[in-house]
Amino acid sequence: MHDDLPSVVHVGPYVHNIKLVANLRNDKGEKCYGLADHSTHSILIDVETTEDRARVVLLHEILHMIWELTGLKEKDLTEEDVIVSISPMLALFMQDNTHAVEYIIGRRA
Repeated sequence: MHDDLPSVVHVGPYVHNIKLVANLRNDKGEKCYGLADHSTHSILIDVETTEDRARVVLLHEILHMIWELTGLKEKDLTEEDVIVSISPMLALFMQDNTHAVEYIIGRRA
């Protein structure tokens, strides 16, 4: 299980390591499927997460990384503001990480 999970992805100028972790918990101590650790440029996914859910979790955590890079979290924005701001980053991510995109959509790279 998780044999095709990428070990790294590039988001903006950063390389993010992807790690499977046993008994993953958030900062509140609650069990979770995944976490984006901005300080270490790591994406953590609980090892017991099913393959299908892991694909969604990886995309979810990548979006957290993009959100952090855009600096939008401190602003009062409309939906359109957010989409206009993250779309170029998401497109760049997909161009730079075809292996991760193939994993997320369930195809082998």
